[in-house]
Amino acid sequence: LGKSQLNLQTLIKIKQNLLIFFKDFKRLKLFNELTQAIYYHNECEIVHYEVLNDLEQNEKIKDFLTSQEKWWLQSFEYLNTQNQIIKETLKKYKNDDFLVK
Repeated sequence: LGKSQLNLQTLIKIKQNLLIFFKDFKRLKLFNELTQAIYYHNECEIVHYEVLNDLEQNEKIKDFLTSQEKWWLQSFEYLNTQNQIIKETLKKYKNDDFLVK
């Protein structure tokens, strides 16, 4: 293959990788917005439980917060995984001779 053909193939590869990267980034951004919305909703729920502060409500809020803690831990695990994918993708570009030139 000639040099221009190799350059074209490299550009196509970069374009495909960037499309994948930006799709992942967009998904991560939307997920982040969703977690923020859920967080504010949960804050409202907590205030609601605090206003109705009786024994039954206290038990409900404990269950609610326990389930939310599990959900947040899973969410952070997902975000960390996505962050690692983005870092690995950026490393690939950093080590690509075509991009360094």
